[in-house]
Amino acid sequence: MNEDYSIQIMERFLLEFVLSVVFIILGYLLRTINKKIIQSVSQKNAIRIERRLLLEKFSSFAITTFVVICLIMVWGVNVTSIFVLVTSILGVIGIAFFAGWSLLSNTFAAFLLFYASPFKIEDQITIMDGPNTVTGRVVDMTLFFVFIEDIEGNWVTVPNNIILQRAVINRIRKTDSVDPTAGLST
Repeated sequence: MNEDYSIQIMERFLLEFVLSVVFIILGYLLRTINKKIIQSVSQKNAIRIERRLLLEKFSSFAITTFVVICLIMVWGVNVTSIFVLVTSILGVIGIAFFAGWSLLSNTFAAFLLFYASPFKIEDQITIMDGPNTVTGRVVDMTLFFVFIEDIEGNWVTVPNNIILQRAVINRIRKTDSVDPTAGLST
């Protein structure tokens, strides 16, 4: 009985091995044939080499992915578990990229606002944003936000990158007495 079980395992392993070799050879042949077809069509239609290479890479990636999926199925790996793992990893990577972009965007905007200084703390400004327009006194500027106190005494938190993307009107500059007509001749 134990011998029969061992034979079954060996036969299954041999079948999986042979199928794996067949899929790998098939994948190699598909990639080679696909590359020749792309080169032939590219020459006939005068497609630039950059586009041809990009098409070859994309199709090669697609064929390789197909072969890997076939191998996973041949070896009996639980596809659902792999799918959950891959989507979880991609989700975490996506969130990290979005969070990193937002974080870097606001920090970079803070440095630009600091050095360009379109307004300073205590200035009366208006940030033009359609129905979300904000008018008030600048209370504080941090690496991520500018805090504005509106006419009613509410504090409005505006991300730095939003301020760079919108028109800002500096109504009253408390720190400087700048004549807006200086340098203009009449």
